[in-house]
Amino acid sequence: MNNLVQLEKVPFPLNNLIEKEGILNYINDYYVLVNGNFNMLYAVDDFYIAENLTYQPWLAVMGTVPSDLTEDKLRELLRPYIENEKYIAVYTNNKLISKLLSEFSIFTYHEDFINGQVNSKSNFDYSGIRLATENDLSYIEKTYTRSGHNQLLNRINQKQMWVLEDNDVLKGYMGVHKDSSLGFQYVDPNARRQNIATRLQSYVVEQVLKDNKIPFFMVSLHNEVALNFQKKLGSTFATKLFYFYAKGPYELE
Repeated sequence: MNNLVQLEKVPFPLNNLIEKEGILNYINDYYVLVNGNFNMLYAVDDFYIAENLTYQPWLAVMGTVPSDLTEDKLRELLRPYIENEKYIAVYTNNKLISKLLSEFSIFTYHEDFINGQVNSKSNFDYSGIRLATENDLSYIEKTYTRSGHNQLLNRINQKQMWVLEDNDVLKGYMGVHKDSSLGFQYVDPNARRQNIATRLQSYVVEQVLKDNKIPFFMVSLHNEVALNFQKKLGSTFATKLFYFYAKGPYELE
């Protein structure tokens, strides 16, 4: 159980979520065993702490806090990790954890989101879709400002970014994070209403499935455009809301 931290001093049960090398993907209330670097579990009912995952240094705290875990015990549990780690992600709907994390005043980002599993559809035109190269990086950096140079370059070098090109003109692009979540999506305003986003997502989903991973996405509850887009494609949404907190630059993949 390399990635699961068992804490004997805290008197509550922990499921053996990871029993051997390999990662479990928990989406929409069921487990899927996948190969590769998948490092998250979603909609988790049991509280646990995982560390030393794909992004290093990394700490993930997930699940529902047991009723017998007091505020003092939880503070004692989290403090050493929070003080020592450079990057922390917390997926939880627990108000107590939110309160404690705010107390440490280290989290730079907070968003309410839901996650969903993406369906594979292969009846779209994939012409013009190719892997992105470093020659595309300047265009991507100018149009996608949520990620920095290193992260975008890593996606390209690791063959996890695709562009849609028509007559030597880039009309859009899409990438995949290490955990197989879809992201980095952009469609040129002049190319909208041409099914660019639909074609890109469908193609990218197929590439993720070929790599024996489960494609999924995270959508802010307030992003109605993204929600409606995923509903149109028949994506399956998780049933629980989580809060996402992050510390440090998201440049580690």
